[in-house]
Amino acid sequence: MESENVLGMMGSVGTASQAAVQKYLNGRKVPQLLVSSAASRFNQPKVFPWTTPNSGDFQVEGRAMGRHIAATRPDAKIALIYPADELGRDFVRGLKAGLGDRAGQIVTEETYETSSPTVDSQLVKLAASGADVFVNGTIGKFTSQSVRKAHELGWKPEQYVTTASASVSLLKPAGVEASNGILALRYMRSVGSPQWADDPAVKDYQALRAEFLPNVDPDDNTGFYGYSSAILMHRILEKCGDDLTRDNLLKVATDLRGWTVPVNLPGITLATRPDDYAIYRTYRLSRYENNDWVGIQDVSAG
Repeated sequence: MESENVLGMMGSVGTASQAAVQKYLNGRKVPQLLVSSAASRFNQPKVFPWTTPNSGDFQVEGRAMGRHIAATRPDAKIALIYPADELGRDFVRGLKAGLGDRAGQIVTEETYETSSPTVDSQLVKLAASGADVFVNGTIGKFTSQSVRKAHELGWKPEQYVTTASASVSLLKPAGVEASNGILALRYMRSVGSPQWADDPAVKDYQALRAEFLPNVDPDDNTGFYGYSSAILMHRILEKCGDDLTRDNLLKVATDLRGWTVPVNLPGITLATRPDDYAIYRTYRLSRYENNDWVGIQDVSAG
């Protein structure tokens, strides 16, 4: 960064790696834009004004989910599982804030370490609670495991997964019977879904992927997410015009209200503003049916 006098950083991946350089970049007033992490530490404009996120903030998502559950299931008995890390704590903080006075309806909580082989023992405890709402805050392989285990146990609560886990590639391995009916608050379309096969943005991405990265799974959203991030950065640079300074780059990147990118579901727009860098504040409640998502209604984090 110093030797080449770069204008800024964009699209870097990972909570731990980006947290490690956050203070350094902010101290030198170098834009650290569109960080690919859902940790709320990347939405602290008063503390780290030069850092902006590109993923839905887990705390904001948790708040939206809590508000929805409180409004639609006022008598719910809630079971909760989440990773014992920064992302998990952010999510739970938001969930309880959204539930408000009903946070006491969480009858049992379990955590897991990302180094653990399975979460089977946690699911047994959660199922034994008799909860009728299951907030499944797992990520990655643990989502597949937990969805499948709940089904094996004969536990049939109303189940929510996070937007980070609302992926066909994670739910499909759990089996159709186990995953049907699962709910999620989403902002991204699934690139492998037949409903988007003729969407112009998806077709453009698939053409580029096939030409330059043919080994990337066409149904994997990671590539589509990265493609959309690059398009967003291109638009930010265009809007900077001839004033391509760090100050102006930050000014443009911190007011994206009303913008959209290819990966967004139709009608879901970016929300970043100068005093709050959360990139999404509205999510689409969706139900998983036969290996695809069906939109139900939009839910706001407030």
